Amino acid sequence: MSTETYKWNELLSKLIEEPELEVQTDTKAYSFVNRYLNEKQYGIQTAHALARLTWLDKSQIVFDYMKGEQKLIVLNGGGARDMRKTLINIGEIDSTYFSIQWFNDIDINPQSPSAIVVIPSRKMQHIIDEVRANSKGRVRVSGNLLLNGENEFLIKSTPDGLNQAELELVEKIVNGRTV
Repeated sequence: MSTETYKWNELLSKLIEEPELEVQTDTKAYSFVNRYLNEKQYGIQTAHALARLTWLDKSQIVFDYMKGEQKLIVLNGGGARDMRKTLINIGEIDSTYFSIQWFNDIDINPQSPSAIVVIPSRKMQHIIDEVRANSKGRVRVSGNLLLNGENEFLIKSTPDGLNQAELELVEKIVNGRTV
């Protein structure tokens, strides 16, 4: 049995033994969809990516999201191809702050993912909510800092906190244009 399968089984048995296990119910999944899709495809491609994420990623983050009573999915326009490439590069890092997966429908565009889904950890979701509440307009990453629209410092990447790629992910989620 693989280590991942063992961890997943351990989580399931813990859940069965402790039904009162506290889980945040307002965890969100963020989907970035290809801007060239028609509106009918937004949800379909997001569902493909989310199904793939829940099948392939057996982390605590995904487990908490799936166990929650309310499953909110925020659909964002994926913007230009470069933005989706950036999200895929962010997805290549090993992070305890988020889980990410993409789906590429070869009938739509074999060169680019049709949807990328991100589920942040509870801690990262709290950071995203705080940044949204305290930012004035769009946010941007500058070096190892996350700045608001008035160039005021919001978050700094640190060895024991968010790294550069995770800051960029917060930026993409906060600035996401809901479709």
